[in-house]
Amino acid sequence: MKLNHHIFTSKFARRIFFVFFLCALIPVCGLAVIAYQHVSQQLDEQSQTRLKRTVKTYSLFLYERFLILETEMTLAATHLSKSAGNLSESIEKNFLKRLQNRFNAMVLFNQDGDSSVLFGQIGEIESFNEKENNHLKTGNSLVKNIDNSGGKPDLIMIIRLDPQKPGAGFLVGKINPVYLLALNREYHLPQNTDLLIRDGSQKILYRSFQEDSSLPPNFCQKIVDRSSGYFEFDWQNESYLACFRWIFMEPKFLIPGFNITFIQSETDAFLQMVEFKHIFPQVILLSLLVTVVLSIYFIRKSLEPLRMLKEGTHQIAGNNFNHRVEIASRDEFEELGEAFNQMAVRLNDQFNALETSAHITRSVLSSLETQSILDTVLSRMADCLSCEAVAIGLLNKDQPGRIQCYLTGSQAEKGIRKINRKLLPSNLMSLHNNQEFLIIEQKQDLPDYLSMLDSDGIGAYLDPVVVEALMNIIYRKEPKAA
Repeated sequence: MKLNHHIFTSKFARRIFFVFFLCALIPVCGLAVIAYQHVSQQLDEQSQTRLKRTVKTYSLFLYERFLILETEMTLAATHLSKSAGNLSESIEKNFLKRLQNRFNAMVLFNQDGDSSVLFGQIGEIESFNEKENNHLKTGNSLVKNIDNSGGKPDLIMIIRLDPQKPGAGFLVGKINPVYLLALNREYHLPQNTDLLIRDGSQKILYRSFQEDSSLPPNFCQKIVDRSSGYFEFDWQNESYLACFRWIFMEPKFLIPGFNITFIQSETDAFLQMVEFKHIFPQVILLSLLVTVVLSIYFIRKSLEPLRMLKEGTHQIAGNNFNHRVEIASRDEFEELGEAFNQMAVRLNDQFNALETSAHITRSVLSSLETQSILDTVLSRMADCLSCEAVAIGLLNKDQPGRIQCYLTGSQAEKGIRKINRKLLPSNLMSLHNNQEFLIIEQKQDLPDYLSMLDSDGIGAYLDPVVVEALMNIIYRKEPKAA
């Protein structure tokens, strides 16, 4: 595809280009604005939805972990009740190893408060209140927070050794946070996402970011008394998104629950949006560039017939009537080109006729000899008219019934032929009655003075110049094309 910048030298081409470009620019820009807003909104909603699903998935995963730990504690309590408190002798080594992997410590307390350490160490445990005792009597497990010297509270799980025997004691296990959270093992945090877990008293149980990084003062206020939510906040000179969900655990474990919060910077959350904002203008500019290139190409192709017609007009204006335009556009331009060529043919004939007529007039005026005038008229008349032959008949006053005919053209063998013919009074009357012209068709009977023109397919066109002279112009049924 070859482009030509010379189309911009034409006012008409420039006008078409700018109209075409504006017709493409306005819809493209309108669609670009609508698409940009719609896609931006969709990407924003997808980012929020993705963060909400992450929080929900991890909340269900964490609750499932508590149920697994409860099942393990129940199995351990069953083995202990059968072996009089000797855990190492009552269960298999694989099960004991699994317990030690999921609990940091496990201690058996009897009804009198005496303890028997099965493995690990557990700090001091406060006495159970009435509500906790009633919860344990129903056979449910109890989860509590206990403070330790490290600052973060530990989670312990408590169950009755045998719910059917109130005096059988309690089994207490300190939950291993590595197993409970399962981070980077069975559950992987999304890329560039931080996790924050708080208990009902807003104590931090776990944070994935640095310990010395304190959250904004109003951060906790946005999640108090709400089961779930999504909000934005500024932290360390950067905007962040936070999505939280509350795990309700009180009916099952008598602990209010935990607040699971995922935090992600807006830069990371809207990374797709940033890429979209970077790529989208380039796509629009490329679309406009393609529009410009195609506009130039098709406008140039569409205006090529106009250029040819313009060139043909200049040629005609320079008296070059033999110039023809060749347009094969299969549209109105092609029809206009054919009409232009026909006009050039007719103009060529008319100018030739005028030139010939002027030459004949000059010859007639400059010469008094009849033969010289006849030679000039007969030799140049064929140039004026598309005919088979030209003949001139001279009337002789001395011989009213005779006419002297001079013939040239296809009917003459060489040069001008002179023939003497009869002219009847009826023929002369017919000529007087048709002073301008007389047409005799082939099917009509030819008069004697036209008998030398008789042949197949010929008709006669007669032009009486004066009473003493006739001019005969001979045509076939279909005149030859110029």
